[in-house]
Amino acid sequence: MKFTFKILIFSSILLFLSFITVPQDLILWRNNNSLQIKDFQAIQKDTLKTGNKKFLGAISAISIEVITTQKSRYTPPKLVVKNYFDKQQSWMLVKNDYVLQHEQIHFNISELYARKIRKSADSLARKNITNLNIYRNMVNNWEQKKQKTNNQFDAENDDSFLKIGKEIFFKKNPKQKEWKNNIEDELNEMNEFK
Repeated sequence: MKFTFKILIFSSILLFLSFITVPQDLILWRNNNSLQIKDFQAIQKDTLKTGNKKFLGAISAISIEVITTQKSRYTPPKLVVKNYFDKQQSWMLVKNDYVLQHEQIHFNISELYARKIRKSADSLARKNITNLNIYRNMVNNWEQKKQKTNNQFDAENDDSFLKIGKEIFFKKNPKQKEWKNNIEDELNEMNEFK
């Protein structure tokens, strides 16, 4: 009994510290804390053309971290869900506000799905669901939907470009602004779960 209590206290301290410290290479999603060009610190890759003339001006390494704790198998688990941008794994070939906005939308999409995970976990806990596999399946389901949404966003924002020497000229896709507004509206609707 004492050993279990000590583990619980130690786990609680670690969980508390995880709220306080975030490694310098990671940016935790927060309101009014937009990405900046300087945040893309990985070695720049020349991938302007991949596949069938696909434009890749930047890559963002974004992930949702889910930490699960459960006091006993008879109580619902607690989920701590964080949405991170990894500076050291993200790079930008075309450094302008339009490409930066595109990557911010990806970060916002990830935050939207982090909120959906939090909301679903809250709903399961209210129903007193204690099976960890149900929570894992829920997280995996939202992760798959997040990836599908990101793919759809990229597909609808397939920008046309022309490269002359080292200069890159491209036509901005008007759907990007529509996506930006829609995702921001959805984030606002789920403010309770930020």
